Amino acid sequence: MDGDRILRGAELPENRPLRVLMVGNSYSLSVMKELPEIVAAQDKHALDITNMYIGGCSLERHVENWDRAKREADFRPYRISRFVSGRGRLEEFDGNMPEVLDVPAYDLVTLQQCSHQGFRRESWEPYGDLLAERIRAVMPEVRFAVHQTWSYRSDAEKLKLWGMTQHEMFLRTREVYADRARHFDCGIIPVGEAVERFRKLSETRFVAFDPAALAALTPPLLPPDAGDVVGKYRWKPDAEGKTVLAADVIHLNRFGEYLQACVWFGALFGADPLKISYEPAYVSPEMAALLRRCAAEALAGETGE
Repeated sequence: MDGDRILRGAELPENRPLRVLMVGNSYSLSVMKELPEIVAAQDKHALDITNMYIGGCSLERHVENWDRAKREADFRPYRISRFVSGRGRLEEFDGNMPEVLDVPAYDLVTLQQCSHQGFRRESWEPYGDLLAERIRAVMPEVRFAVHQTWSYRSDAEKLKLWGMTQHEMFLRTREVYADRARHFDCGIIPVGEAVERFRKLSETRFVAFDPAALAALTPPLLPPDAGDVVGKYRWKPDAEGKTVLAADVIHLNRFGEYLQACVWFGALFGADPLKISYEPAYVSPEMAALLRRCAAEALAGETGE
């Protein structure tokens, strides 16, 4: 990864919160799980951060949604979540891109491609450029950053479908995000790198769960979150109303959400993740320290190889 491109502190405004807009999907939605808690636990930095959420939303779809919102004022396809320092709970509402940009200017806008296309450079063109150009037309002074995504858990069926390993997905994703950062002349928020650091440094290695062991589980028991910060299970009703165990092998689990938040806090404020005081109740002190270390090393330019 191009270490010189890592975002190590946005240009901080005086006497007001740093205003950030994430044009994203579920991979940016998870930023809102623990970052507000980290910010609230310290008194040095203030943040006003907004996420535009549609699950799996691609850059192409963002552009299409913008076009439709210009034609149809009541078209509000995004679930918007916003955290502002000092206000407590998240604000949530429905909206569209023109409405979200019709506010006092953001200091930083982050872009990302949906995970199943992010490692394909051609998927970024022309829609990434169109999105950036339109945002700059509204806010000429805004800065951009790319939010580097991560590779799936090693047992993801899509990896087999694509004919690549978990590490190959990481390498290709990293290459494309570094290329796009150079293209946009902007910084990288290296979450994917931090995830890969964890996979390298964790004493526990993820091993695909035995199907028979999974079948023996009954609610509310769940497989352990061990060896990876990507992947989680939950019980849900199937089409016939029977409660079944569902696997999510592409999103961050609760440990990954804390790791992602540590990376974002360090990237936005140029802060040292090792000095973050907030630790979620579900994370042991040892695990929290490892996650903060992975965040700090990713921001320092350490690679996940």
